Amino acid sequence: MMPLLAVKSFTIRLALFWSRGVVKSLCVVAVMAATPALVYATDFDLQTATIEDINKAFDAGALTSEKLTQLYLNRIAAYDQKGPKLNSIITLNKDALATARQLDAERKEKGPRSKLHGIPIVLKDLFDTKDMPTTAGFLPMKNSRPIQETLKEVVLELMAKYRLDALVYPFKSVPPEPHMDKGVEKDNPFSSITGLPAVLVPAGYTKNENGPIAIEFLGKPFSEPTLFKLAYAYEQMSKNRKLPDSVPALPGERFSY
Repeated sequence: MMPLLAVKSFTIRLALFWSRGVVKSLCVVAVMAATPALVYATDFDLQTATIEDINKAFDAGALTSEKLTQLYLNRIAAYDQKGPKLNSIITLNKDALATARQLDAERKEKGPRSKLHGIPIVLKDLFDTKDMPTTAGFLPMKNSRPIQETLKEVVLELMAKYRLDALVYPFKSVPPEPHMDKGVEKDNPFSSITGLPAVLVPAGYTKNENGPIAIEFLGKPFSEPTLFKLAYAYEQMSKNRKLPDSVPALPGERFSY
């Protein structure tokens, strides 16, 4: 009987212990629920803020890209243009605040693209940008624009104005120059400069030098299918793809068997 009594006694004490534990736990929960939760404020300091700090402020709704951009513009105005006049910023993007507002709207609608979404950056004035001058700190170039973007804009405006599918022009009108020749550039490398798609097609030979030339079909972005159609139609019509008379077959190149 001792084992049975021992087990019974242990069972009673265990049940009593847990009963008290439940009551005690309920009391603790009730007290904790009645006590207001402590909320600690998060400090944000623009001068020491990291990318992570800025994103936490974004996520908490305490900061927007527009507000952040304006804070940086305020510092530039106060310390770079006035005050100690550090004179470290050459050009400011006039659309900075408008772009920041657009990125705020995008963040709200779709979420951030990356950790850098909506955070202003400063670039050394050696990097080409599509909407600002690139001066390299050289005063005579204060209004310079990257030739690639400028030429691309001109070409696209011209094509839109006259509703053109392609620009067609001779790619080379003289015999090829030696490689690494330091003479004047005689090609028309619009495609390589603008980044727009193009197709080269044989166009015969020059009259005096009898050198091969080609014409280039330059199109709008993603217009490759149209360019191939135009180039194929030109080749079928012109029949300019033929062997040049200036480089006839050498002995042994033609034979029958």
